[in-house]
Amino acid sequence: MEIKFNGQNCNIIFSKYENGNTEFKIYDENGKAILSPTVDIGYKMNKEYVTLKNRDMTDSLGKELQEAGVLLKKMDSVTLEHSGALSIYILTDKARENL
Repeated sequence: MEIKFNGQNCNIIFSKYENGNTEFKIYDENGKAILSPTVDIGYKMNKEYVTLKNRDMTDSLGKELQEAGVLLKKMDSVTLEHSGALSIYILTDKARENL
């Protein structure tokens, strides 16, 4: 899935964690991985949900990925002992087509 991210042309490659949860990585136009924002929380989730690691930039990252047509909306924020603070988002239909 091609997107404009951080001012550059990028590709998002979707895949699955071992338990079937959705993950994605963002690659620059040269194919170099520049960001792996997702985390597997260890609990099976619906395929339309994705969990982002909370960092200082997570809210701005979430907004940028919403503007790029990847994320539809933020559903919740949670803190898990083994994963730390996380934000759960719903994927857009366009993003789900790439699963």
